[in-house]
Formats: sequence, structure tokens, C-alpha cells
Amino acid sequence: MFKILFCSCAILLIMACKPISESYEPNQSAVTYTAKTIKNNPLPTSDIKLMSWNIRFGIARNNWFGDACGTNTIFPKNEIEHNMNKISAKINAVDPDILLVQECDVNSKRSSYTQEINFILDHTAFNYAYYGPVWQSQFIPSHGLGKMDMGIVIFSKWPLNNITRINLPARTDQSAAEKYFYLNYCMLKAELNITGFKTITIFNVHSVAFASDDTKKRQFEKISEELDAISKSGGYFVCGGDFNTLPPINGIKTDFCLEDMCNGENYHQTGANPEHKGGSNYSGEYEYTNSLFTNYNPSLPLSKYIVNESAYFTHTTRHPNHPTDRRLDYFFTNYQWVNDTDTTFQDAVLLSDHIPIFVKLKLPL
Repeated sequence: MFKILFCSCAILLIMACKPISESYEPNQSAVTYTAKTIKNNPLPTSDIKLMSWNIRFGIARNNWFGDACGTNTIFPKNEIEHNMNKISAKINAVDPDILLVQECDVNSKRSSYTQEINFILDHTAFNYAYYGPVWQSQFIPSHGLGKMDMGIVIFSKWPLNNITRINLPARTDQSAAEKYFYLNYCMLKAELNITGFKTITIFNVHSVAFASDDTKKRQFEKISEELDAISKSGGYFVCGGDFNTLPPINGIKTDFCLEDMCNGENYHQTGANPEHKGGSNYSGEYEYTNSLFTNYNPSLPLSKYIVNESAYFTHTTRHPNHPTDRRLDYFFTNYQWVNDTDTTFQDAVLLSDHIPIFVKLKLPL
């Protein structure tokens, strides 16, 4: 595997210079952000409110080359801030104590270098944010993307402890150059300690979307390994995020290749290569989430979901006026939810290609 490196004077292939794209240790500390002004948030007395949202780096349902048959690459700062204001307003309306965010830009050309973590801290009740980078590069040549710094974040009204970024297994179906500039998927782990209650370990997850190999399977094995370790030690956890796969229910639609197909693409036809569109076919992934739904408590039980699937869809890849058509976002715990508090905020359908989800978790005594 080669590395493309650069110096201040010129682009050179020499090992003495800083690597263009970052690499990560299996486990390393997350980056901590603190609000400019610390808000006085009262401590919870019986439960905490949790929200998870893939915010699509603040471009709402706009046309982007990386998905939804888009062509645009870079978005103006005023447009990003307009969308971030709407995202912050929705967060404030829900008022979660803990917010798990995926696809958050902190210093990327595509979002005009908007500091989206600071934006959310400045416009909501959160005091702290813990960042795990997923896609960091000084320069990405493809489509003029340029500098990239995007990742997952745990926002909290109160300080968290022992925050760790945990690598998820990487794709093996890419060339060396593609892999070098590609996303490094991860999960974030943090501890919430509220006086009078047991420690709760919080996990934020963003798993791979477009792999054609067994990467997603290996990532889910790693996620389960981390959750199992907490349970076996007698601890409590809550895990949420964008899992990029469907609920484990036989008989539900699992192949969206034709619906997601762009002009000029060809799938499911004689001679089509590949047969399936990357990220659109979830067939054969039943087992990936099945162990999570079997071993732990989902915030949305499958028995409730199957009665009215469309009410709980959280994602679509298509144009802005198209409704969501699949569920990819979840919460799990090995403790107890407050009954009937799971919510899928489909009124936020124009703010991202993912819908925010919410639930209340009982605090363990």
C-alpha cells in the first residue's frame, strides 16, 4: 500500500512529510469540545432523554455527488448555516440530554469549513461534545473534495468520562488508493456518571454503507463484542446510531437497487455488472442486527415496527420530495426504556437524508 505525502514546498513522495490521510489506532482518545458558555442543566432524577441523528453534514436534502444521484460537491457557508439553524431548532424542540450525531463536518471544504460541532454547542443546551473522526484528509482529489474532516459526535449536557474512539473493521474490496482516501468507520464509547445511579456506557455507531465484501458483518461482530463486554462485566449501556442495515424481519423489502438507480445505471438486468447498487441491497444481512435485537432491548420493538413499517422509516437516498422508505437507525440497551417513548421524527424529513430518533432510558440504581 502506497502513501501520498506532501511538504509545504511541493507534493513529494517522501516519508519525511505529513501523510495526506489520517490513520488511527484501534482505540484512542476522542477530541473534546466545550461550549463557550456553560449552561446550567439540572441533573436527571429518573431517566435521560436520548436522540440520534445522521445530519448529512448540514446539506439537508440537497443534491450531492456522493449519493442520491447528485452532482454538486461544495456548498456555500450561508446555506450550511441555514440548514444547521434548522437542525439546531429541531434539537432544541426535542431537548435531549444526550445526542448522537453521525456525518458531522468540523473542517471540510465541502461544507465551506463550517465548524458544525461548535455550531450545535452554540445553538443548543449542550455543554460538551466528543468527536471521533471517520474521514480525515488534507486533500481528497476526487470531484474536487479537497480537505475533509468528518466524524461522529456524542453531545452531552454534562461531562462524560473515559471517551474512546474504537476502530471498526475496514473494507477489503477497494484498491490501495481508494482505501487510503476512504472513510475509517468507528464507534465512540463514553461513560455517564450521575450521582445516585450506576454508570451508563454510551456508544455512538456509524457502520459502513457501500461495502460489497463482508465488512458490514465484521463491523457488527465488533459492535456486539463491545456491548457484550459491558454486559458480561455487570455494567449498563445504551447504543445508538446509523447502522446502515434493516431490521431483522423475514419478508420485508430488502433490495432497493431499482428505486435508487440513477440515470445511465443498470442493475438486475442481463449483463449488469455489478448486479446490485452499492448500499441499496440489504439482502443476506438479516443476521447482522438479529443478535442485537435478540440479546438486547431495542427502543422500537420489532412487534411494534412490523405493524406500521412506514411510520418508522428513517432514510431515503432519493430527491427531496421523496418520502423515507427504510429504517437504518436504532437504539439498544441492556437495561430498561421508559415505556412508549420511542419516537421517529418524520417531520424532519427535509433536514437530512436520515430521520432523527428519540427515546428515554431509565437510570439504573
